[in-house]
Amino acid sequence: MASSVFRNFDEYDGGANGHKQSGGSGTVYEFTPKFQSSTKNNPMCGICLPQWISILRKRRHQIDWSTYWPRLLFISFMSILNSTMGMLDHLIYGREVENVVINPKPVFILGHPRTGTTLIHSLLALDSDQFSYCSTFCAGFPSCFLWFELIGKVLFKGVIDDTRPMDNVKLHFDLPQEDELATTNISAGVSPYMPLFFMQQEPDFRPFYAFD
Repeated sequence: MASSVFRNFDEYDGGANGHKQSGGSGTVYEFTPKFQSSTKNNPMCGICLPQWISILRKRRHQIDWSTYWPRLLFISFMSILNSTMGMLDHLIYGREVENVVINPKPVFILGHPRTGTTLIHSLLALDSDQFSYCSTFCAGFPSCFLWFELIGKVLFKGVIDDTRPMDNVKLHFDLPQEDELATTNISAGVSPYMPLFFMQQEPDFRPFYAFD
Protein backbone atom coordinates (compact mmCIF):
# COMPACT_ATOMS: atom_id res chain seq x y z
CA MET A 1 0.00 0.00 0.00
CA ALA A 2 2.71 2.46 1.01
CA SER A 3 4.70 1.77 -2.13
CA SER A 4 1.71 2.56 -4.34
CA VAL A 5 1.10 5.82 -2.52
CA PHE A 6 4.65 7.12 -2.58
CA ARG A 7 5.85 5.75 -5.92
CA ASN A 8 7.13 8.57 -8.18
CA PHE A 9 6.21 11.21 -5.60
CA ASP A 10 9.29 13.24 -6.53
CA GLU A 11 8.79 13.24 -10.29
CA TYR A 12 6.23 16.05 -10.50
CA ASP A 13 7.53 18.91 -12.64
CA GLY A 14 4.45 21.09 -12.83
CA GLY A 15 4.16 24.55 -11.34
CA ALA A 16 2.27 25.44 -8.22
CA ASN A 17 -1.37 26.40 -8.65
CA GLY A 18 -3.09 29.17 -6.76
CA HIS A 19 -6.54 28.93 -5.22
CA LYS A 20 -8.78 30.33 -7.93
CA GLN A 21 -11.85 29.61 -5.83
CA SER A 22 -10.91 32.42 -3.48
CA GLY A 23 -10.69 34.95 -6.26
CA GLY A 24 -7.00 34.52 -6.90
CA SER A 25 -5.46 34.51 -10.34
CA GLY A 26 -4.07 31.02 -9.95
CA THR A 27 -0.51 32.37 -10.08
CA VAL A 28 0.15 32.75 -6.37
CA TYR A 29 -0.83 31.00 -3.18
CA GLU A 30 -3.67 32.78 -1.42
CA PHE A 31 -2.80 32.86 2.26
CA THR A 32 -5.10 34.14 4.97
CA PRO A 33 -4.70 37.96 4.90
CA LYS A 34 -3.61 38.22 8.53
CA PHE A 35 -0.62 35.99 7.77
CA GLN A 36 0.43 37.83 4.62
CA SER A 37 2.02 40.60 6.68
CA SER A 38 3.33 38.36 9.45
CA THR A 39 7.05 38.59 10.16
CA LYS A 40 7.20 35.77 12.71
CA ASN A 41 9.10 32.51 12.22
CA ASN A 42 10.77 33.84 9.08
CA PRO A 43 14.10 32.08 8.39
CA MET A 44 15.26 35.12 6.42
CA CYS A 45 15.38 37.44 9.44
CA GLY A 46 19.06 36.59 9.96
CA ILE A 47 20.23 37.39 6.45
CA CYS A 48 22.80 40.13 5.72
CA LEU A 49 22.33 42.98 3.25
CA PRO A 50 24.51 41.75 0.33
CA GLN A 51 22.80 38.35 0.31
CA TRP A 52 19.36 39.92 0.62
CA ILE A 53 20.00 42.27 -2.29
CA SER A 54 21.19 39.32 -4.36
CA ILE A 55 17.93 37.44 -3.75
CA LEU A 56 15.80 40.51 -4.47
CA ARG A 57 17.64 41.17 -7.71
CA LYS A 58 17.53 37.60 -8.95
CA ARG A 59 13.92 36.93 -7.90
CA ARG A 60 12.46 40.40 -8.39
CA HIS A 61 9.90 39.22 -10.97
CA GLN A 62 8.76 36.38 -8.71
CA ILE A 63 7.97 38.55 -5.68
CA ASP A 64 4.47 39.86 -5.00
CA TRP A 65 5.70 43.25 -3.84
CA SER A 66 2.28 44.81 -3.23
CA THR A 67 1.09 41.95 -1.01
CA TYR A 68 4.21 41.13 0.97
CA TRP A 69 5.76 44.57 1.36
CA PRO A 70 5.61 44.42 5.21
CA ARG A 71 7.76 41.28 5.19
CA LEU A 72 10.11 42.75 2.60
CA LEU A 73 10.50 45.93 4.64
CA PHE A 74 11.12 43.95 7.83
CA ILE A 75 13.74 41.68 6.24
CA SER A 76 15.43 44.69 4.62
CA PHE A 77 15.73 46.36 8.02
CA MET A 78 17.00 43.17 9.61
CA SER A 79 19.56 42.66 6.83
CA ILE A 80 21.09 46.07 7.53
CA LEU A 81 21.14 45.33 11.26
CA ASN A 82 22.67 41.88 10.72
CA SER A 83 25.37 43.26 8.45
CA THR A 84 26.35 45.88 11.01
CA MET A 85 26.44 43.35 13.84
CA GLY A 86 28.28 40.89 11.61
CA MET A 87 31.13 43.34 11.10
CA LEU A 88 31.49 43.67 14.86
CA ASP A 89 31.40 39.90 15.19
CA HIS A 90 34.24 39.59 12.68
CA LEU A 91 36.31 42.27 14.40
CA ILE A 92 35.94 40.63 17.81
CA TYR A 93 36.09 36.94 16.92
CA GLY A 94 37.47 36.80 13.40
CA ARG A 95 40.88 35.41 14.38
CA GLU A 96 39.40 32.82 16.73
CA VAL A 97 37.04 31.60 14.02
CA GLU A 98 39.91 31.17 11.57
CA ASN A 99 41.77 29.03 14.11
CA VAL A 100 38.86 26.73 14.97
CA VAL A 101 39.66 23.04 14.47
CA ILE A 102 36.82 21.38 12.54
CA ASN A 103 35.69 17.94 13.68
CA PRO A 104 36.86 15.49 11.00
CA LYS A 105 33.87 13.17 11.60
CA PRO A 106 30.66 15.22 11.54
CA VAL A 107 27.28 13.50 11.66
CA PHE A 108 24.80 14.38 8.92
CA ILE A 109 21.06 13.75 9.18
CA LEU A 110 19.54 13.44 5.72
CA GLY A 111 15.90 12.99 4.81
CA HIS A 112 12.91 14.44 3.03
CA PRO A 113 10.77 16.98 4.92
CA ARG A 114 8.21 15.47 7.30
CA THR A 115 10.12 12.19 7.72
CA GLY A 116 11.31 12.60 11.32
CA THR A 117 14.69 14.27 10.87
CA THR A 118 13.85 16.90 13.50
CA LEU A 119 13.10 14.17 16.03
CA ILE A 120 16.37 12.35 15.31
CA HIS A 121 18.27 15.64 15.55
CA SER A 122 16.70 16.43 18.92
CA LEU A 123 17.44 12.96 20.28
CA LEU A 124 21.11 13.07 19.24
CA ALA A 125 21.45 16.54 20.76
CA LEU A 126 20.55 15.08 24.15
CA ASP A 127 23.87 13.20 24.12
CA SER A 128 26.12 16.17 24.92
CA ASP A 129 29.07 13.86 25.63
CA GLN A 130 29.32 12.82 21.98
CA PHE A 131 27.58 15.55 20.02
CA SER A 132 27.24 19.29 19.81
CA TYR A 133 24.60 21.15 17.82
CA CYS A 134 23.74 24.49 16.33
CA SER A 135 21.03 26.26 18.32
CA THR A 136 18.08 28.04 16.74
CA PHE A 137 19.59 31.44 17.51
CA CYS A 138 22.99 30.56 16.08
CA ALA A 139 21.45 29.10 12.93
CA GLY A 140 19.04 31.99 12.58
CA PHE A 141 21.66 34.72 13.04
CA PRO A 142 24.85 33.13 11.68
CA SER A 143 26.70 36.38 11.11
CA CYS A 144 26.63 37.75 14.65
CA PHE A 145 25.70 35.12 17.24
CA LEU A 146 29.15 34.96 18.85
CA TRP A 147 28.85 38.33 20.56
CA PHE A 148 25.16 39.13 20.12
CA GLU A 149 23.48 35.94 21.33
CA LEU A 150 22.69 36.94 24.92
CA ILE A 151 21.33 40.33 23.86
CA GLY A 152 19.58 39.00 20.78
CA LYS A 153 17.62 36.36 22.65
CA VAL A 154 15.98 39.15 24.63
CA LEU A 155 15.52 41.66 21.79
CA PHE A 156 14.21 39.15 19.27
CA LYS A 157 12.13 36.89 21.53
CA GLY A 158 9.03 37.98 19.64
CA VAL A 159 10.45 36.85 16.29
CA ILE A 160 9.52 33.19 16.85
CA ASP A 161 6.47 31.48 18.33
CA ASP A 162 6.57 28.95 21.14
CA THR A 163 5.80 26.16 18.66
CA ARG A 164 6.18 25.58 14.94
CA PRO A 165 2.93 26.47 13.15
CA MET A 166 2.84 23.38 10.92
CA ASP A 167 3.38 20.61 13.49
CA ASN A 168 3.35 22.14 17.00
CA VAL A 169 7.00 21.18 17.64
CA LYS A 170 8.48 23.36 20.38
CA LEU A 171 10.49 26.40 19.28
CA HIS A 172 13.12 28.14 21.39
CA PHE A 173 16.36 29.96 20.66
CA ASP A 174 18.33 27.40 22.68
CA LEU A 175 16.91 24.27 21.06
CA PRO A 176 18.71 22.38 18.24
CA GLN A 177 18.19 23.74 14.75
CA GLU A 178 19.10 22.66 11.23
CA ASP A 179 22.38 24.08 9.97
CA GLU A 180 20.69 24.54 6.60
CA LEU A 181 18.86 27.52 8.06
CA ALA A 182 22.19 29.34 8.34
CA THR A 183 23.34 28.09 4.94
CA THR A 184 20.26 29.58 3.30
CA ASN A 185 21.09 33.06 4.55
CA ILE A 186 24.85 32.94 4.11
CA SER A 187 24.64 31.60 0.55
CA ALA A 188 21.97 34.05 -0.66
CA GLY A 189 19.45 31.29 -1.18
CA VAL A 190 21.55 28.44 -2.55
CA SER A 191 19.51 26.00 -0.51
CA PRO A 192 16.58 23.57 -0.68
CA TYR A 193 14.94 25.79 1.93
CA MET A 194 14.11 28.39 -0.71
CA PRO A 195 10.77 26.88 -1.82
CA LEU A 196 9.48 28.04 1.56
CA PHE A 197 9.61 31.54 0.07
CA PHE A 198 9.27 30.84 -3.67
CA MET A 199 6.78 28.01 -3.82
CA GLN A 200 6.00 28.24 -7.51
CA GLN A 201 9.70 28.04 -8.36
CA GLU A 202 10.25 24.88 -6.32
CA PRO A 203 11.73 22.93 -9.29
CA ASP A 204 14.48 25.59 -9.56
CA PHE A 205 15.88 24.51 -6.20
CA ARG A 206 15.86 20.74 -6.64
CA PRO A 207 19.53 20.63 -7.70
CA PHE A 208 20.43 21.77 -4.17
CA TYR A 209 19.34 18.38 -2.86
CA ALA A 210 22.11 16.69 -4.85
CA PHE A 211 25.73 16.17 -3.83
CA ASP A 212 27.34 16.38 -7.27
